[in-house]
Amino acid sequence: MKNVKNIFEKCNLFLNKHKKVFLVIFVILILARLWLFLTMNWSIEMDSYYDSRLEMNSAVSMGASEWGGDYSKFILCKGLAYPIFLTVLFFMRIPYPVGLFLLVVLSAFLFARSLKPVVKNDWLRKLIFLFILFNPVGMGGEMAYPYRNALMPMVVLIIMSAILAVYLRRGARIKKLLPWGLVGLIFTGFFWNLREDSIWFLPFILVAALITILHFFIEHKKDKQISWKKKAAVCFIALMPLVSIFIWNTGISVANNNTYGIYTTQDRTKTYSAKALGALIRIDDGADLESDYWVSDEALKLAKEVSPTLAGLNLKPFDDWSKVADYSIWAFRDSMAASGYYKDAKETDEVYKKIYDELEEGFKSGKLKRKNGVQLSDTSGLYSSNEMLKPIGTAFKSLITHAFYNEYKVELQQLKNARNESDIILYEDQLGVNLLRSDEYLDKINANERARRVNENLKGILRKNKKITNGMVLIYNIISPILLVVATIGIIARLVTMFTRKQFGDYNVELLVFVLGIVATILFYSYTVGLWGLGFDLTADSDLFKSYTTPQTIMVSCIEVIGIICLVKTLQKGCDKKKIRRKKK
Repeated sequence: MKNVKNIFEKCNLFLNKHKKVFLVIFVILILARLWLFLTMNWSIEMDSYYDSRLEMNSAVSMGASEWGGDYSKFILCKGLAYPIFLTVLFFMRIPYPVGLFLLVVLSAFLFARSLKPVVKNDWLRKLIFLFILFNPVGMGGEMAYPYRNALMPMVVLIIMSAILAVYLRRGARIKKLLPWGLVGLIFTGFFWNLREDSIWFLPFILVAALITILHFFIEHKKDKQISWKKKAAVCFIALMPLVSIFIWNTGISVANNNTYGIYTTQDRTKTYSAKALGALIRIDDGADLESDYWVSDEALKLAKEVSPTLAGLNLKPFDDWSKVADYSIWAFRDSMAASGYYKDAKETDEVYKKIYDELEEGFKSGKLKRKNGVQLSDTSGLYSSNEMLKPIGTAFKSLITHAFYNEYKVELQQLKNARNESDIILYEDQLGVNLLRSDEYLDKINANERARRVNENLKGILRKNKKITNGMVLIYNIISPILLVVATIGIIARLVTMFTRKQFGDYNVELLVFVLGIVATILFYSYTVGLWGLGFDLTADSDLFKSYTTPQTIMVSCIEVIGIICLVKTLQKGCDKKKIRRKKK
């Protein structure tokens, strides 16, 4: 123990002695990270009109002062937070790679800063900052695909940092708490509107707010010097992330209502579109409940018998889609568009309402029977009790999978389905980047020598980035599993010493409660994705599963950091106790 403490002290003395040198190295590393973003290998699917291209088109419309773009089957099917992010960068003349870099820097800074009451040493906080800054989750995988999933991990970390900071500082002056509350106010509603399945994070946000408030009142129940204003302020700041969701949802809904005539954040999991599809999914078609088909041909046939409105639609597009899992949602939209709808949002919602009302009347009259199963939302499948248990194993395995960072290895990316230069230029202008063309594409457009030379130069830069980035990912591949084991030992050690020696102060309870919340959130998140993915036979190792759960990577990194802090605190306590015993002798 004595040797451990001596190592800590010697390292601290050495760092302080050469402070200026290490500050220069620190700044150089930050600039190196910026270079990696500026030379990132971008992966772009040009005809992804329900994914990246959808949100890019929305951002282009917002940049032209047109909210979201002209109404169609593509509009309002996904959250608008990502196009808003792109639009803000566009108006501020900030290239997309720089915007991502600033987001990563902010998340790393806030996380390291949130731990200041626990990690007093400035150099250790800088090390935590660098650990997050160079985390592979920000180097490849979803980060290299201009789409909403790229923002998820860092936005989640920012919200977690704000929540942790308020929890650790709950007894501080309001002036110190308020900036953290404002961070939660800005980013939580933004996160909520990145994807339609953001509810997985709600238990963490809600429980964290309740625990912060409860812990504050228990600590100060006999303190008469704490005014009711201070108590009300602490409660409000703790609840700011929840207030944020309401503010963002209201703002986006008002904008959509003014533009399209329908008050909603998006119409795929809300409005009568979701209700009509939910009713279709609930129709008992006589098939096994565990079928991968959410809406079978037989279910559609039964629905048409009770719904004249549905029967009058052009359902050929519905037949062209596979009915596996949530493909039914997109098939339904295509059928409505083929039938002349999705030209006016209000009219389209009214037609969905008619279909929903007719199907519900069919259930009430007995012409339709409901399936007996668990349905988590209107736009989810129906699950048997056996299916509800299946994703549990996947959830635990996913926690370990994300500790290895295997999905973030970088490849030399090129554009997919690039039909013409105008499509490519749309992305280049909006993102502020140069995109790599394939040799086949350059031949197709008869590119001149200068264009080919520029492309080759870009390819050379991207290859350098690939080599450096994959080297960084390899380092994390090696150290992260080790860190996770060490962190687990630290958490267990802190837990044992806390209860055996009654050491409930020094932020021991807070750190362990926070880690428990992260682990529970990871498992809940993986479980819900695993349940949705039953129709696709997704496993924790599959690329699609990992792409949907990228925030887990940064959450595992948080567990590693906090677990190591717990181990250091345990070792330091042991050193201090031995020192006291020697003095008594």
